[in-house]
This record gives sequence, C-alpha cells and structure tokens, in this order.
Amino acid sequence: MPNRVFYGDDILKRAQSPAIKGLFVKWRTLSQLRNVTLTDLFEGGTKNAGQFTIMLVVEDNYYYIYQGANYRQMVGFNLDGTFITDRHSRVSREMRDIFDQVRDTGIPIYFIYASEMVGQALAFERIVIPITVAGEVRLLLAFSEPINSTLEVHDYLFGTAPNMLIAALPILDHDEGVLDADIVLINPAAMAFFETDRFKERPIRMRELTPWFNNGETWQLLTGRLAAEDGERVLQESHAGAAYRLVVRKLDQVLLFNIAREGGQEFIALE
Repeated sequence: MPNRVFYGDDILKRAQSPAIKGLFVKWRTLSQLRNVTLTDLFEGGTKNAGQFTIMLVVEDNYYYIYQGANYRQMVGFNLDGTFITDRHSRVSREMRDIFDQVRDTGIPIYFIYASEMVGQALAFERIVIPITVAGEVRLLLAFSEPINSTLEVHDYLFGTAPNMLIAALPILDHDEGVLDADIVLINPAAMAFFETDRFKERPIRMRELTPWFNNGETWQLLTGRLAAEDGERVLQESHAGAAYRLVVRKLDQVLLFNIAREGGQEFIALE
C-alpha cells in the first residue's frame, strides 16, 4: 500500500507541492460547474507537463499514453505505450489499486510513496485526477514530485559519518504508528551488511532486513510513534558477537537510521 493516502481538503493540508495543491483546487472548482478536461489541467501549467503521466482507462487496466520527460528521467524508465499490468512490481500493483479508486469514485487521490529503485530522490508525492467523458472516467492524469526533504537526506547520508545509514519513508497507521518503512536511500556499508542484493523487488521494506528490524519488539521500541514526534530513538543491539548502536531520527516525512558498531569501530563506506 502507499505510505499515506489523502482525500478532499486533507490534500491541501498535507501536500508539500504547490503544483499538486493548484491542480486539486482547479479540479475542485471546475468540477462544480462541468466536466474537467485535459486542456483545463494543462492550461497555465505547461511547466508542470514534464511531470504529468496520462493513462487511458481500458476496462480494468490502464494504458500509458503520455509520460512527461522530467518524470521519466526521475524514475529511469519510459511507460509510454504500455499497460500498467506490463510492469510486475509491488509499486505498480499498488498504483493500480489507487487508479481503481479514482476511476470508481471520480475524485482525486493524493498519496506519498517510494518508487521502485534505490537511489536519489525516490520519495514522491503524487495526485491522480479523473477525467470524465460521457459520464464515465476515461482518463487519469497523475502529477508526481519528489518530496522536498529527500535531497537533504541524501546529502546528510553520504556526506557525514561512515556508519551504516538508511533513509526510509514510513508507512503509518491511523494513529500515526510506524507499521513499516520503504527504503529510499541506503549507503554502501548498509547495503553490504544487510545484503540488499538478495531482494528482488524495490523499494525494500525496512522490516525485511535482518537482523533487528524484522523483530516486532525491537521495531516498536525503535520507532513507536516516532513519526508523529520530534527527536530520536536509540537502541543497543548485538549480532555475531558484536554490539551495535541503532539511532532513528524523524526528518520531515523521512526516517533516518544511523547504525554504528560499538567499541570505536565504525563501518567504512565501501567503494
């Protein structure tokens, strides 16, 4: 499931992107008068077109007829001329569920998610807007933008201590508890320690990592309601006869994990 999902006025409260807020306000205003068209959403927003994705509703599937150059560059692949079912990934399956909701309800959905690849600027916010023709939703327009904090996290992760470092986008329940988190940035030391090459799907979930994070009690002690609070949590753990210090800090919408071996021995980032 996406990391967070919002509807209606909550979109204006939660979205960071002015473009996302503007698109929602335009849809809401015009939809009270008539059917919203693609032209409406492109007008006055041509600078945003590079981050648009347009899908044609084909029964229970979605056919990509347009993917803006900026978004294509950010995610690293081109979806034009393909169905969503052509991509066999967890993110595509979850996107399809969101698209189904927008198609069935005829209202926009805003959500936060982690994309399929581990690299830079992979925590995204996205709005999906329905286009109705002859009383049915025939097209979906999506606008996606990296979450502002991602590049700041990247600079911190790779520009400071050589400990194991991971940034993850939390998945929250209705009480702001941290159920899990999608890894959006990870440094070489952590990749080697947790053997991330063994995972076939991206993004990797934090609680798939062993040791520690797959342990429910450890996870709760380390995160708890951290996503709704400031500050950090610290935990001592051991593995293979060595002691480790696990620190997690909330940075905007991202959780930053810093893991160091105790006893003055730090992990050196691998080439």
